[in-house]
This record gives sequence, structure tokens and C-alpha cells, in this order.
Amino acid sequence: MADAFVWWLWIEALGVLALPAAFYLFRNLPDRGYAFSKPLALLLLSYVAWLAGMLRLLPNARGSSILILFLLGLGSLFLFGRQRRAMVDFFSRNQVSIVATEALFTGAFVVWAVVRAYNPEIQHTEQPMDFAFLNGVLRSEYFPPNDPWLSGFSISYYYFGYLMMAQLVSLSGVASSVGYNLALALLFALAAAGAFSIVFNLVAWRRSDAPGRRMGMPVAFGVLAALLLVGVGNLEGALELLHAHGFAAPEFWKWISIKDLAKPYNSAQWYPTDGWWWWRATRVIDTVVDGKSLDYTISEFPYFSFLLGDMHPHVMSLPFTIMAIGLSLNIFRSAASVSLAWAKQHALEFATVAIALGGLAVANTWDFPTFALLFVGAALLRKYLVEPEVNRRFWWDWLRFSAALGIASILVYLPFYIGFRSQVGGILPVQSAGTRPVHFFIFWGLFLALTGCFAVSKVAQVVQRRDWQRRDALAALLVLAPLALWVLARLGVGIFTNEVPKSLQDIPRKIVSVWPYALAVGLVLFMSVNRVRALKRQESRGWGAGVFATTLLLLGLTLILGCELFYIKDVFNNRMNTVFKFYYQAWVLLAIGSAFAAYYIISAWRKAALAVWGVVAVVLLAASLAYPAAAVFAKTGAFARQPTLDGLAYIKASNPAEYEAIHWLKDNTSGAPVIVEVTGGSYSQYGRVSTSTGLPTLLGWAGHEIQWRGSSQPFAGRAEDIDAIYQSGDANQLSSLLKKYKVSYIYLGSLEKSKYGMTELDRFKETLDVAFKNQGVTIYRVRKE
Repeated sequence: MADAFVWWLWIEALGVLALPAAFYLFRNLPDRGYAFSKPLALLLLSYVAWLAGMLRLLPNARGSSILILFLLGLGSLFLFGRQRRAMVDFFSRNQVSIVATEALFTGAFVVWAVVRAYNPEIQHTEQPMDFAFLNGVLRSEYFPPNDPWLSGFSISYYYFGYLMMAQLVSLSGVASSVGYNLALALLFALAAAGAFSIVFNLVAWRRSDAPGRRMGMPVAFGVLAALLLVGVGNLEGALELLHAHGFAAPEFWKWISIKDLAKPYNSAQWYPTDGWWWWRATRVIDTVVDGKSLDYTISEFPYFSFLLGDMHPHVMSLPFTIMAIGLSLNIFRSAASVSLAWAKQHALEFATVAIALGGLAVANTWDFPTFALLFVGAALLRKYLVEPEVNRRFWWDWLRFSAALGIASILVYLPFYIGFRSQVGGILPVQSAGTRPVHFFIFWGLFLALTGCFAVSKVAQVVQRRDWQRRDALAALLVLAPLALWVLARLGVGIFTNEVPKSLQDIPRKIVSVWPYALAVGLVLFMSVNRVRALKRQESRGWGAGVFATTLLLLGLTLILGCELFYIKDVFNNRMNTVFKFYYQAWVLLAIGSAFAAYYIISAWRKAALAVWGVVAVVLLAASLAYPAAAVFAKTGAFARQPTLDGLAYIKASNPAEYEAIHWLKDNTSGAPVIVEVTGGSYSQYGRVSTSTGLPTLLGWAGHEIQWRGSSQPFAGRAEDIDAIYQSGDANQLSSLLKKYKVSYIYLGSLEKSKYGMTELDRFKETLDVAFKNQGVTIYRVRKE
């Protein structure tokens, strides 16, 4: 675990370096953004390194990163000098929150590093792609980074998250196969600490009028937020446990209709043993008829993502989406009203927010609209509370500020968009597909119990006191706007496709199926508008915490409702990715909002009602904890394996010759020389050399390249050329192909020998030299002319 300790030391050092910047940027929060100093440091380091690499000012190297840290350190010293007394006073008064934050972060990091050590393999699902991109970034001298699966091209994907993780791999000096797993542990810990910080700040703000202002409650519910975000699953895990031990009749499992869950078996362990049973928890939202999926969706949640081990963009952006929530809370707590004049007066803060929000667009593009909207929405609420009246100038100032921030967020990353191709093809109405109520409850049951009771009790309280106006109810009716828009869009599609009768059939079915979601959004919208008005009339110091938490809940529920009405068209032409991406964001928002809702219920409800709610909440929490408890045992083999953080150790065990050859390439090549290896299908061992080394090959997973580039045109003919390189008996043809693709090495391993039925390429001795050879692999170096 020495590598893990070195990694931890580096992220702690980065956090200390960015403390003055976080202290300044999050100055309106009770904890002054302490938990966000680490992701902020990683963001700023990576942004400067990326920009310098894009402009060819600095190469992508460890020395460049250290130079950037030195320059950022000078800026940090300047900010510390400006805030020295305030920082010293803060640290002397807030030991409890600081110790709690560090304990949670370090504990989460250690726990997940141990989990990864018992299932470290980088070999399935999207892991080879993620590892290839990480290594591709590390191998690139400048940016944009080379695509290791398509030589001569740069990565056509949102790669900024890989670049951030590569910075830590480079600084710490650990092998990338170890850094991959440590990066997952780091992201897990940063996300947990970020969620803790948001709810800690909300509860501390809400209790700012309380005598004594002890930190026990903020810390406790901050820990709950971290648990709800990354430590629980949905209720499908509890169903898996019941099914594994023969509970319930076959008719029940057929009614539940989760694909493959109805197959009878009895587990010999306390946890399910039906292969990858834990995968099913993310395929709950579906309509299955005769074993076939009619509405196949991906409904991941953070615990599953970290357990699976794909270091995909939605996972890498998680701590930074939470930091965006922190920035939104900070602007909501500010005393000023935002405008262009404010942006000019706070240029450093404005620029940093633009880098943070814009970073979401280049790390996981789906996150940018949601969390940018949250930030400008929080700024709007603060503006409403501060300014005496709402007039044309009010709206004009806010719109100009929002537009300026949006434009700035794009401009600071403008070079990224030059070579990037999005596969988004528009927004279309969801037609026949829809989420069954039982599936909705299985996925969202815990959060429904927390947020639903919170919303209903607040609305009931307002109605009972008659503390509401007609405009509050009218505002709640705004939920009908997306429904009306869907009706128009569905009719439009019906007219365009000559299927008007089908459209007319779909409309009443959809309205019937989505009214519970619309009602939930309407209730929270009513509560939000009412509480904002009350806050403007008489702003108690702590009331704003509830308003902000309600805003998070409203945004999360709106995303869920939106997934029932519309989907973003992509290469799959269904709502699979729409549910995947927006459910993930909704989980973040509802987890944080639900933790505050639990605090409110516990502190405000009477004992009798609280006892009933407590029983329900505890049962649902226990059921939600069933998944992580059972799944981690299943995935790690009950922690019975030999632990290691090396994601390539499985190759060493199964194919030592290939492991030795891969490490020879990593140790004996510099830059990004092109290597030829056999190509084949996605989600296979093909492309394993380029994946493990970052060396660009002629063609890796062709299916993924089509997804990223929109067609096969950029690599047309490459598969045939690879075959010719290995099989041609014409020395001139071989020489021509090697020059065409600027090839430096040809790899001949077990896959190549199996496909082409050969053991050597010695017929071209005048062109190739043997650079490396062992019992299973030969690597040829192309002779320079």
C-alpha cells in the first residue's frame, strides 16, 4: 500500500496548496470550502497544464506539472497573505469540521482502495477504454491527447477527467495500472467529502440561530449525505437477497419483471451468487416481454459505478459536480446581487467559476447544462432576495450575467471544441416507453421516503397556517408546461411519420403514467416559491438553507420527470443514455437534498409522527444497504483473493509472456510511437497492447470509434491493412503500409498468432528487427531508412 500512501500525500499536498483559493472562493460558507480545496487544486493544475499543452507552451510532463504547481503556489501565498488573520482565526475555531472532513475523506479513500485491491483487474466493460485514454494522455507530449486506438488522430471524446487523473499518476510516480485503481478510490473519497461539506454547511446555516451552535448535528447529517451519495444502493439489492434464498412465489418475480431475476436458484452463501447479479440493479427501468427488453435503460448509481470500476466520465466528474453545488450554495449565501458589474468587480471569482463549470463540459458534457443552470438559478434567487423590486432591469442584469458566464465557460476551453464531434442529434419525445411505478419505487424508494415526507409536511404546514398566495399555486402549475410541450412534440412526430392515430393513443397513456411525477414536482415547486417569498419578507439567518435544499430536490425531480417525456437522440436512438446520465445527476441532487430533509424532519416533527417516519426510513435505509453489503462480497470474492492495486496483475498470472512484453514497451519507448497489433470487436481483449501502454495502434475497438466519430470513414480500410501487414508476402507492400501509418513496432503475441496462424515475421528481415522476444511474444522494430 506504499503507492496508496504516496498518492494520498500528493492529494493532501494539493489540497493545502489550494486552501487559500478555496477560502476566498467559498467565503460565504461556514466551512469556507475546506472539502473542496482538493478538487479545486486538481482542477486548476489540470486546466493550466491542458491550456499550456494545447498552446504548445509546456510539454505534458512531470516537470511541467511541478512548475505549474510552483506558480500556483505563488498565487496561493499571495491569497494567504491577504487573508492570513481570517484563515488563522478560522482554523482555530473550526477544528471539529476540519477533523471530520479529513477523517471522512481519508477513511473513504482507504476503504475503497482496499475494495479495489481485492478486485483490481482492468479487463471488462468500459475499463479497457478508460485505461487506454488514461495511458494515451500520459503518452501525449502535447494536447489534445493522442487516441491510442486510432493512430494519427486525437481523442474525440470528453477527455478532461482522464487528464486530471493523469496529472496525479505523473506527479506520484505510480504505475498507471496502479494509478487507475487509486484514482477510483480518490474519486470515491472526494465525492463523499463533497457531499458531507454541502450538508454540513446547510445544517450549520439552518442552526445559526440555535444557542451554542454545536457541530454534532452538522457533522452527523453531513456523514449521512456521504452515505446516501456513495454508500447505498437502490432496493433491488434487497430483492436479490430474497430471491437468492427462495423467498416469494414465481408469480411475484414475474410481476416485478426485472430481467433475469425470475430465474430460480438457491445461493450457498448469505449473499447472492448468481454471477454478475449485482449488475441487474442498474437495469431496473425496463419493460420486459417474453424475456426481451422493450425499454432498455441504464440506471446507474454511484456505489455501483465505483464497484464496477469503470473510470468513465460520469464517475470522474462526480466530485466536480458536487463542487459546482458548493459554488451555487456560496453564491446563494452571498450578500451581493449578481450582474456584469459584479463579475467585473469579482473577476478572479468569476473566472474560477467559469473554469469550474466549463470543466464539467469537457469532463462529462451532460453535466454542464444541469449544474450551470443550478448556479445561475441560485444567483437569481439571491438577486431576488437582495433587490427591492423585480423589474425589467432585474431580469436584464441576470440574463446578461448568465449569458456572460455561459460564454466564458465555453471560451476558457475553446481549443477543446475545435476537434470535438458530438453525436447528439436533437431532443425527441419519449413515445410508448415509460417507467412502471414499481420500478420507480425500487430505484428511488429511500429518497422518496425522505423527500416526500419533507415536502408534504412543509406544504401542509403552509396550508394550515394559510401562509400562501394564489401566485404560489399558479407557480406550481408550471409543471404542466413540459407536459404540454411533450404533447405538441408527440403530435409533431406523429404528423411527420404519418402516425397521428398512434400519437393520439400515446398521449392519454403518457399523461396517466407521469401524473405522480408531475404532482411531486408541482408540490416541491409550490413549496419552493412559497418559501422564497417568505424568505424575502423576513430573512431569518437559517431559513435560506431549506430553500437551497428544496432547490436541489426540485431540480432532481424535474430531471426524473424529464426522462419520462423527452430523450436526447444519439447513436442508440432511444432513451438509454438520457436515463443513464440524468438519473445519475438526480441521484446526486436527491442524496444531498434528502440528507437535509432528514435533518429537518428529525428536528421539527413531533415524537409520534417522527417514530412512524423513523421506522419507515430505517427499514428503507437497511434495504438500501443490502446492495452494497452483498455486492462488495460478491465482486471481491468475499475478500479471499490476494490483494494488489495493480490492474494488470491478472495478465501476469494468466499470460506472463504478454505481461513482460507490455512492460518492456512501457519501459523502453518514449513519446508515442505507433504499434501494430491485431484488431477485433469491442469488449474483448483486442487492443490490449495500446490499452496497457498508451502507444497508438492502427485500430482498436472499431465500434467505439464509430460512436465517438459518427462513422467508420476516418478508419476505413485500416482493418484490411492490418491483415496485410501480418499476412502479405510482398516486402514492398509491407514497407508502403508501414510508411503510410508511420509504424515503429509490430506486436506478435497470442492473439495475433491465433488469428493469423503464424509464429514469426522473419520473412521481412531486411525491414524489421527483433526488439524484444520471449517464449510467447515477439516485438519487431521497424528499421529506419
